[in-house]
Amino acid sequence: MRGLSHSGHWRGTVSASAFAAAAAFVLAGCSSNGSTPKSAGDSTPSGGQFAEASSLASGFKEPYTSIGISTPVGKPIPSGKTLVWIGAGKGATGTVLEEKGLEKAAAVLGWSVKDIEPAAPTPQLIQQALSQAIQLHPDAVFLNAVDTASLAAQLKQLADMKIPVVGSNLLASQASTVDVSFCDSSCLATYAAAMADKALADLGSPGTLATVTLEGYKPILDIAAGFTNEVKKQCSSCELKNVALPLTSLGTSDGQDVVNFLRANEGIKALFIAAVPLGGRMYAAAKSSGIDLPNNYTEATDATAISYLQDGTQTASAPFLLNELGWYYCDALARLFTGTPVDQISTKLPRPLIWAKDFNNVPPPPTGNTFPVLISGYEDQFKQLWGK
Repeated sequence: MRGLSHSGHWRGTVSASAFAAAAAFVLAGCSSNGSTPKSAGDSTPSGGQFAEASSLASGFKEPYTSIGISTPVGKPIPSGKTLVWIGAGKGATGTVLEEKGLEKAAAVLGWSVKDIEPAAPTPQLIQQALSQAIQLHPDAVFLNAVDTASLAAQLKQLADMKIPVVGSNLLASQASTVDVSFCDSSCLATYAAAMADKALADLGSPGTLATVTLEGYKPILDIAAGFTNEVKKQCSSCELKNVALPLTSLGTSDGQDVVNFLRANEGIKALFIAAVPLGGRMYAAAKSSGIDLPNNYTEATDATAISYLQDGTQTASAPFLLNELGWYYCDALARLFTGTPVDQISTKLPRPLIWAKDFNNVPPPPTGNTFPVLISGYEDQFKQLWGK
C-alpha cells in the first residue's frame, strides 16, 4: 500500500545530507542573544488591509484540543511487534523527541523500538542504517527527512519482505515510496502559508517580504513557495525577494549572509526563514552590524527558540507535535497491522498553530531536551482509539 500520503499537517530535516541540514532547522536549535525586530508589538494585530490574512492567522493561535482522529481501530491490535527507528543523525533533537513519543506509544501496544542512529544523515550512512534494519527483520521501519531516491534498493527489499515503512518530512514527490507518509514538503508549505498570513497581518499594508532558502534545494523551495504563494494570493501589490544561501554557509556564515542581504535590500518588512537554523547567528550578526531586523518568521519551533518568541526577537513561529507524532505513527501502524484503512487519518493531523508574543500564547521555555505538549490529553485520546 505504498503511496498513501499523510498530508494534513506538516514538519521537519534536506540530497539526504542536504535535506537533513536544512530541515535541521525543524529538528535542531538556535542559540545566543540578538537584536529585536522593529515591529514586534504586544497587541493582536488588526490586519489593516489584510482582513482575510489576519482572520486566518488569528484562527491559528488557539491551542489544539483534539488529535483529529475519531475512528477507533476497531480490531484487536497484535502485540509483540518490533519497530526500527532510523534517526536523522547526532544533534537532530526534534527526531529524538519524536522517538521518545514513539517508544511510549509502542509500549502501550506491547511493541518495542530499536534505534539505529547514523553518525550523520548522509545517503551512504542512511543506506547502511536501512540495510542494518533489514537484517533485524522488524515489523516496521521509520525514516525521517531523507531522500528516498538513494534508498530504492533497500525500500524494494522491505516491500518484498512485506515490512511497512513509515516516512516523515519526505519530498512530496517521494511520498509514494513508503507505506505511510507524514507531512511531506507540500504539507510543510501549509505551515509556511500560515506564517505568510501572520506576516501580512502584522504588516497591515503592502510592503516587501523576503524568504531565506538554500541554493538548488527543492524541498526548501517547496516550503518557501507556500509562503510566497500565500503572499501573492493575499497581497498582489506586495514585493517578494529571496536570498538563497549556499550549503557551505550552514552553521558558519549563514547569519551574516542574511544580514548582508538585508543591508543590500533596504525596506524589507518581513523575513521568512525557510531554510536553516539561523537562530542566534542571525540575531548576533544583526546586533554586531548595528541593524534592526525586520519581523522574522519560522516554522517548526524548537525548544531553544521559545525564549526568542517570548521577547519578540522572533516574531512568530509554528511549532510541530514533537511529543505527539510518535503516537500518530503507532496509530497508522495499528491500522496497517489490523487491515484497517489508514486513509481515514490521511488528512487528520492538526492545522498549524502559531506562537507569537502578541498572541500571548508562547509557553515557558522547557528545560533539557523536552518540548511543550501541544495537544492536552493526547495519550488518552489515542488509547481510546486503540481500546487500551
